[in-house]
Amino acid sequence: MRLRHHDRVKYFIYHALKREVPNVRSWSELRLALRRYGIDTQWKLSRTTGEMEGVKFTCNQQTFSGSKIDRQFSFLNIDQELRYNALSATMNQRPAQAETIREEPRHEYQQENHSGISLGLFTPSPTDYDTEEAIQANRLKKKKKKPKRKRGFSL
Repeated sequence: MRLRHHDRVKYFIYHALKREVPNVRSWSELRLALRRYGIDTQWKLSRTTGEMEGVKFTCNQQTFSGSKIDRQFSFLNIDQELRYNALSATMNQRPAQAETIREEPRHEYQQENHSGISLGLFTPSPTDYDTEEAIQANRLKKKKKKPKRKRGFSL
């Protein structure tokens, strides 16, 4: 109660983000969840590429960037959390799909051929590598190189 209006709004946004970010899987879901609290979301776009590079939250005519609320709520950290939530949700759905596939009887491959090579148990599925490679590629694209530091005199 002793907080100033500015700080009170900031902590209100912080608590709303703290409750909602772990439960949503996309930016649109997060935006809708924050609307219930009366918080509006704005995007900061890059001037050169037009890609999203930041997020701002507005409540009661007070605007804060995500990193000003807390470092865990910067654009990149929220984006990473949302991707993790979406990936874990799809991983939870995969075992249910795999169980339905396993229930179907196999009649074609019931030959007794024990050549000593076992494929299948320890061989990862190609989709696991595809998603990991895509995530790594996106991370590398987003990383920016720091400009070299110039020393000495210039003419």
